[in-house]
Amino acid sequence: MPIKDLIEDLNRFADMPSEDVETELAAELRREMPAAWMQQAGRHARKRIRDLILQTRKSLVGRDREVELLGAAFVSGVSLLLLGPPGTAKTRLARELASRCGIGPVGEKDRPGGYFDYLLTNHTMPEEIFGGPKLDRLARDGVFERQIKGRLPEAEIAFLDEVFRGGSHILNTLLTLINEKRFDSGDGRGSMHVPLLALVGASNSAPQDADLEAFFDRFPIRVWVRSIFDRDAELDQATSTPGATLLARSMEAEQLRLASGWDPKTTEATRKKGRLSCTNDFRVARASLLRRVGDVDERSPRFIQFDQLFQQVRERARLSDRSFGQLWLFGAALDWLRNKEPDAGFPVASGHLDAFRYVARSVHDVAFLEHQVDQHTNGLQHTGRA
Repeated sequence: MPIKDLIEDLNRFADMPSEDVETELAAELRREMPAAWMQQAGRHARKRIRDLILQTRKSLVGRDREVELLGAAFVSGVSLLLLGPPGTAKTRLARELASRCGIGPVGEKDRPGGYFDYLLTNHTMPEEIFGGPKLDRLARDGVFERQIKGRLPEAEIAFLDEVFRGGSHILNTLLTLINEKRFDSGDGRGSMHVPLLALVGASNSAPQDADLEAFFDRFPIRVWVRSIFDRDAELDQATSTPGATLLARSMEAEQLRLASGWDPKTTEATRKKGRLSCTNDFRVARASLLRRVGDVDERSPRFIQFDQLFQQVRERARLSDRSFGQLWLFGAALDWLRNKEPDAGFPVASGHLDAFRYVARSVHDVAFLEHQVDQHTNGLQHTGRA
């Protein structure tokens, strides 16, 4: 059934194969189909994704900003990097969003889709990420083909911890997967499309090795995550201390974890019941967004403001040509999630400027970029050029 007949029913739409959704959306983006139904589909997707973000925020302590940015990454398809010390909920952020989309670990179902996470080390082998060889095929035909079931190429939401520790044999494959959303399983038929929405990476610090520069550039959005005990001024202190809130959430999470492990038969039903959105909503959201911001008017105030700020921070943040389009789309996704129309003028919509708050290459650049964005937006307001 087409998207327009399923979009209102979350569970039925979630069960629609991602390849069918993407085929239909591709035809829409090529203007082969009437666009009227897309507006309605976009409204359904936005409401559910906004509910997803709201409820995910409530389940975590002091991570409102990070949840919104992850949502924008999945809408825009721009890879995001979480940087910060261990134990600051970097892994849980991605898991919570995946869980509230109603998906479990990749490989649970017969068709592609699901959540994949992995901690990379200097000794991680490609088989652990992309799947081992199909031994029967290798023995029978002498052809090396990977068994990707339950591995990253089948995932819709993926999280790689300590992502820079993977060797070149892993990172080189990830480059193609990130850039083109394609993977070559080695079966001789060329590369295959993967259902990945966006890759979320994590690291305790930014890479210092010059050889990792190209890979680092594939994560144009860099979010520096701090302990909530270093951010207590940003938290609501009216009812409890950060520690008390964190403890309460931790105990809730532990109870849910044990309940799922002790009674696995109900895990899938519980996950489906708690579903607020689905990964297909993000696909619809991306197509809807591209219809809004894909045709760029270089004379528009939004583009001029974006271009000026890009030029101001480009050298300090070492922004590549590739990041220009990625930041444009990510900023539009921020506005879309905030229920603002991306083509609206500033200050109604500010995502195209806020995106530059999250391009810091080091923790020392965070304050510099915040200042640059604040200075630029204040200047627009005071001069009336908004």
